[in-house]
Amino acid sequence: MTSFGAVLDANVLMMAGPRDTLLRAAEAGLYRPYWSERILGEVRRNLIELLTRRGRADPDVAVSYLIDEMCGQFPEAMVEGYEPLIPVMTNEERDRHVLAAAVVCRAQVIVTENLGDFPPPRWSPTGWRRSRWTRSSPTCSIWIRRRWCASSPSKVPT
Repeated sequence: MTSFGAVLDANVLMMAGPRDTLLRAAEAGLYRPYWSERILGEVRRNLIELLTRRGRADPDVAVSYLIDEMCGQFPEAMVEGYEPLIPVMTNEERDRHVLAAAVVCRAQVIVTENLGDFPPPRWSPTGWRRSRWTRSSPTCSIWIRRRWCASSPSKVPT
């Protein structure tokens, strides 16, 4: 397994297409996925709400199964011990836990759709910079640690 790690924000884990692509890439060993109980709690809450609106029978069971499978396939993905860092993160308050988890697990990127929750002046003290993930997927973005970029500039996605 590669040492390249990525924290997957709840918004990319909620959508079946991006979630499937990201988890298949991790399964193939292209990167190491990370998430926290809080991130998975957001996924659980939002997916249950979405499936309920769509009239799905037993959305709790379906979502629990999905999250249990994810955790079973990637037991090393769970980030713990990030909570003390949350108050010192300077990005949008509701997503400080995501950045704190990334710092604790030393992830190279955060995969998210919430660019507005990570405005550049607020996260730059943490050593991260914002960059587009791919031109074909303009809504997904990654946050790249400067130290990683400095050591591997040719590997930085554009």
